[in-house]
Amino acid sequence: MPVYCTICDVEMEKTKINVKRGNIMLLDIEAYKCPQCGEGVLDIDTASQLEREFGLRDQENSTKYELKLLKEGANYLLPLPKEFVNK
Repeated sequence: MPVYCTICDVEMEKTKINVKRGNIMLLDIEAYKCPQCGEGVLDIDTASQLEREFGLRDQENSTKYELKLLKEGANYLLPLPKEFVNK
């Protein structure tokens, strides 16, 4: 099924791109590029897969906190680490 450029309505060509986010680079990702204006797009499946991949990698590299749920009377409280509190 052909993909058309939303800017100039020309059929886009399949290509491979490199995607970088932070210090992570994924190589040879399938994409479509307009031969006329250079606009590039990903299909929905590829975009979803990239978001999952970056999300998992971000999760691996993120700082983890152990939080303790407190009960005070009928209320439950979740104390936040100092880094999260605005002064």
